[in-house]
Amino acid sequence: MVRLLLSKGVVVNKTPNNRVIVLQRAAWNRHEKIVRLLFRKGADIDKTAANRGTALIRAASRGYGKTVQLLLNKGANVDKAPNTRVTVL
Repeated sequence: MVRLLLSKGVVVNKTPNNRVIVLQRAAWNRHEKIVRLLFRKGADIDKTAANRGTALIRAASRGYGKTVQLLLNKGANVDKAPNTRVTVL
């Protein structure tokens, strides 16, 4: 489904109504393949929306070590603190 939407021109970093973005959702649900696909399509690794933190914060908060490692390997900022003032550490 994600591939289909991307092929139809869905903007990867768009935050409709300031809600969660696709990369955050993929990390929250431990979808590493989708996370990798979104990186290839230009996803902003540290983008935040709706005070929900970054993809890294969302994956770490659920204990998804493999997803966290993937995001760290791609350069996720461990010090990024959105309006929630919460960092991954």
